[in-house]
Amino acid sequence: MKFVPLLFFLLLLALTACNNDDDNNTILGQTTDIAFGNGVEIDETGTLLSFIGIEESRCPSSVNCVTPGEAKASFALIGSASILDTIAMVSPGGCFDDDGSCGETKESQGYRIQLLAIQPYPENLITAGPSEYSVKVIVERN
Repeated sequence: MKFVPLLFFLLLLALTACNNDDDNNTILGQTTDIAFGNGVEIDETGTLLSFIGIEESRCPSSVNCVTPGEAKASFALIGSASILDTIAMVSPGGCFDDDGSCGETKESQGYRIQLLAIQPYPENLITAGPSEYSVKVIVERN
């Protein structure tokens, strides 16, 4: 429930900030970086994918840990007037590639969303703040 106010804020922001005069601004089929708190237009329908949450517990690269941990990125699929779905995808600790081998793939609302990477990877025991994170994704139609 703590994401509800953030989701409504992001929905309002996305609906007021989106100016869709050029369909070339869509990301369907392209590798795309999304900064925390931002959204991108997926296709000509105006559906947005917004990066709304991050949970970080990956073992820092400069530390020897018993378990590698994981990072979880949360997304909202936003339609013309509502949130269509929320999605959480995990990237395991100790995985540094951005080719898709370090992230999950989920299907929702006729789209296949693949998490390629969550950045930055922690280097020490100081965790980055949410605004410092970005995700690399690719979205395709099912």
